[in-house]
Amino acid sequence: AGAEGSVSSLRSRAKAIDVATLQRALETLALHLEHLTAVTAWEDPIVTTAFVVACSAASFFLLFVPFPWAVLAAGLYAMRPPSFRVVPGPLENLLNRMPDKSEEYSRFMGGGAAAGA
Repeated sequence: AGAEGSVSSLRSRAKAIDVATLQRALETLALHLEHLTAVTAWEDPIVTTAFVVACSAASFFLLFVPFPWAVLAAGLYAMRPPSFRVVPGPLENLLNRMPDKSEEYSRFMGGGAAAGA
């Protein structure tokens, strides 16, 4: 009976770890989507203007460059050696600077002093 209890305990711990990992992954996904929404919602006009210019440049690039060449260039860029990579990268750095809704969520969840303000 003791062995069955320990197996059950291990299974419940594994499920808890899986749920925690899933929760962290979903929080990260939601945060990235909030940042992307902030880019397109004119919350920071300079960043949104840069985003529109970059999208326009990408569309003109894809208009004049054959698609297989663009895919090849993107693949070579993705597989560049680690010594040529900039961490965290310009796109991720830009998105991390965008505002998110974490302060508003903390007020809704009973976040202490911010709730009374």
